Amino acid sequence: MKSSAALSMMNSRSSAPTLEESTRAMLFEVLGGISQLERVYETLLVRVEQIAEKSERDELSSLLRRNAFFEKWRAQIRDCVARGAECGVLLVDVDHFKKINDTEGHDKGDEVIRRLGLLLRDFESAGVVCGRYGGEEFAVAYAGSIDRGSRISDAIHERVAGIGITVSQGLCHSSQAVEGEEEASLKRADEALYEAKRSGRNRTCVAGSPR
Repeated sequence: MKSSAALSMMNSRSSAPTLEESTRAMLFEVLGGISQLERVYETLLVRVEQIAEKSERDELSSLLRRNAFFEKWRAQIRDCVARGAECGVLLVDVDHFKKINDTEGHDKGDEVIRRLGLLLRDFESAGVVCGRYGGEEFAVAYAGSIDRGSRISDAIHERVAGIGITVSQGLCHSSQAVEGEEEASLKRADEALYEAKRSGRNRTCVAGSPR
């Protein structure tokens, strides 16, 4: 009959983990740590993207700031060039904005900018980029035909009536997208915008295009 000491030693040996079991446990621990690091990384990545998006958007209007707008517009134009597609840009200006500020106060003016920004943001898509160009002026760049630009313009006129304002718009369309002509396109759109202002406001004028 075996002694109790001998039985204890045998039980101790049988309960000790084998090399395979130890390796498997270590591997599970390492993999668990990697999974946790991946989750932390994904969380941080989402947070960084949120911070980046917030930094490129105007706080009042929620639209892209001028520099961010130009960056995304240039990328859109490059895509249009690669596809041989048409494109255009709208400048949108709030009518009588100074009067709104002077008679109803700057808080009312800020509210107009905020609500118009949210309205324009609804138009953002894979082929439409919107930004606050400056003050009460906004830019909407689109990929596609002049009919698409006209439909966007008409929809803006219709929807701003719901917030109690009117806007004037200048549209510049290019039948063939060309890189590096953003400033020239904006200049023509701006000329068309002021023609809309001179013609009585609350309308869209289309700029002539060299192409």
